[in-house]
Amino acid sequence: MSENTSITVEQATQIAEKWAAVRDESVNTHLDVQRVEGGFRVELVVYYGVGPFEPLGSASAVIDETGHLHQVRAA
Repeated sequence: MSENTSITVEQATQIAEKWAAVRDESVNTHLDVQRVEGGFRVELVVYYGVGPFEPLGSASAVIDETGHLHQVRAA
């Protein structure tokens, strides 16, 4: 991907899903990817168990137009 290439929301979502991956299958995650000026904002909420869900934490990041993820707030 060249520095001048803008990624799509689908590509940003794939990047965010890799960033948000949790190895524990009992942990559920919810991602919200929104286009913002200069890229995409990612909000991640991590839930535990099978519901009703108890939140474990949340994190946020920005994915720039070239596909680089910059973590803003860790879970």
